[in-house]
Amino acid sequence: MISMEDLADLVDQAFEKGRLTEEERLEALRLDGLVRGKLKESREEVFLAAEVSLTVDIEDVERAQRRARILQRLMDGRVLPVVIGEMVTERARRKAEELGVIVA
Repeated sequence: MISMEDLADLVDQAFEKGRLTEEERLEALRLDGLVRGKLKESREEVFLAAEVSLTVDIEDVERAQRRARILQRLMDGRVLPVVIGEMVTERARRKAEELGVIVA
């Protein structure tokens, strides 16, 4: 897990260098969690940009995808959007499939 403090430092540095707008900076800082890992098959290092909600709905999926896209510009490695929840609505599942967001 990457600490929220480290994430904030990375995002703030990118903002100060003009790589992010203020809106993108604030959006990235609202991410629920960022985890570093490796894919089993390829051993490729990736980052999981996670949005967590008790019930995952379409807005959570869109938010995860939007925040992962912002972080992709800052990270050395692929950033995969993930939504995590106890329940996932059917429309959220469809949107996740459409946008390439992992549902956990």
